[in-house]
Amino acid sequence: MKKQIKTILSAALILVLSMSLIGCAANKLPEGFTEEDVGTAAEEIVGLATMGDYDSIILSLRDDLKSGVTADQLREG
Repeated sequence: MKKQIKTILSAALILVLSMSLIGCAANKLPEGFTEEDVGTAAEEIVGLATMGDYDSIILSLRDDLKSGVTADQLREG
């Protein structure tokens, strides 16, 4: 049962990230970002979420976002 939930959560994260990237495809990325870097970062986050390593996800966030979400909140989501 837990494996099914992880699979569904992983698929949902991939879908959300893909939709986000598609939605931004028409817009230019901010200076200092490349499409390849953004895609790689998204894949890393999905991999960490799949492994349940929510603390590493929090550490990878910008400083101003780190205080807005906890590993427990990600785990519950």
